[in-house]
Amino acid sequence: MTAMSEARRLLIVDDEQDFAETVSLIAARLGYDVRTVDSRRTFEAAAVELQPTVVVVDMVMPDFDGNEALAWLADRAFAGRIVIITGFDQAQAEIAARLARVRGLEDISCLSKPVRPDQIRDVLA
Repeated sequence: MTAMSEARRLLIVDDEQDFAETVSLIAARLGYDVRTVDSRRTFEAAAVELQPTVVVVDMVMPDFDGNEALAWLADRAFAGRIVIITGFDQAQAEIAARLARVRGLEDISCLSKPVRPDQIRDVLA
């Protein structure tokens, strides 16, 4: 990882600490620089500072939801990969992915909790 453009930077946006730690450990083993956040304020600041190449975003969090995070990323023409995670209705994640694509976000995957470690590895590899 000599050039900044070749770096792997992952921003995990999830309020479930155990899940975020699991994704973080797997991503670190794959060579990612990882940051984990759980609120709108920390998400926006971390996204600006880290300039992630991949964002893992939970659809339901206490002070904002995944749709708001996706809209924020779209407004800034985010060009990286997005992994939408939901512990609720998979259809909600699929709708969010479609809306995000309409707004210009293209590389989007959806996973349902509980997510297996191999699914995380596959989507980040």
